[in-house]
Amino acid sequence: MRGVDAHVEALDEALRSGQEAHRAAARELEPREGEPLALWALQGSVLDEAEQILHELDPRHGPHPGAVPPSLRRAA
Repeated sequence: MRGVDAHVEALDEALRSGQEAHRAAARELEPREGEPLALWALQGSVLDEAEQILHELDPRHGPHPGAVPPSLRRAA
């Protein structure tokens, strides 16, 4: 089980990093005066999709908990 623990911990770290990058991108992509709204809408869609991917990959709170052994889900 040790190998699985290490993989889940690595995935958790990668997800935390991805969430931080997502927040930073969201701050940077706030609409600015003079920018076309279509561009802002596209950027918002990309941010929404990225957030969904982060959720899908979450080994403890995402929609696929069966992919993670129960002992690791309880550790969260």
